[in-house]
Amino acid sequence: MIHLVAFQNLDSGIGYPIYNDDTINVSLELIFPMISALNNFVEECTKDERGLVNAALEDVKIFLYAPEGEENPLRYVFFTDIFDDNLYLSYKAVEIHKHLSPYIKYDYFSIPEEKAKKITEIITFTHEFPRKELSDFFLSEIENNIKSYEKNSEVFFGDLFIGDLDQGVVLSFFENEEIKEKPSKELFSELIQTFTFLENDLWANSSINEIERNKLSKYVENPDMFREGWFFSQLASDNKSDFWLVSYFVFRTDVEQEIKEFLYSLSEKVTSIISPFVTKRKF
Repeated sequence: MIHLVAFQNLDSGIGYPIYNDDTINVSLELIFPMISALNNFVEECTKDERGLVNAALEDVKIFLYAPEGEENPLRYVFFTDIFDDNLYLSYKAVEIHKHLSPYIKYDYFSIPEEKAKKITEIITFTHEFPRKELSDFFLSEIENNIKSYEKNSEVFFGDLFIGDLDQGVVLSFFENEEIKEKPSKELFSELIQTFTFLENDLWANSSINEIERNKLSKYVENPDMFREGWFFSQLASDNKSDFWLVSYFVFRTDVEQEIKEFLYSLSEKVTSIISPFVTKRKF
């Protein structure tokens, strides 16, 4: 979720807020000098003319977008939750700039009320996950399938959830703290920053390390027969939805195709249920 948006001249350090939901406890007088200082530090350390693009302060992310190219000092500054997707933030920045560019001034800033309203609509746009459309029977069926895999010592899920690009984890199908690689929010944040540019689903796997081997030894006699896997699939992708099916698990090598089919099928089923309730993105 976006908490604060501003525009700023990186050369002068002067900027103005565009939107603020008052949840970020930082003085606006401190934000712009801080952004300039961070940008100069990144440029000096990396010798990269782009400067600061992304930074994180605990659970808050700072994202900068250059609407007129890196050589221009104008930047849109976003303060968001850590899991907000950079690609979608840049889409919003493009739309904001279309409406705001005629009014950007650094000595005095004012825009018509209707423009301010339109920009706020762009900033706050989100897809609300239609949880009520997924029946309890459907959710129970998924959980039973997972427990069946575990009973047969075939697959052990650490996480299986639906993540929202600006609201984090919105529905957890199943989680096992003893198997989980890392907290769900952290896993989702890392995956979306790396893979949301993909046009297809992601299936990845690798050999298990000593930590996973020790975890599995509580459940199976031969952990070396297992690999760890990740699955990442956009739901209702035709509507450019905010929702992704995400899973982390360890699986026995002889059931790889079966677990693939289970996860792809789950993605398709959820998509078919929620698609009628997801409005297509305009950006």
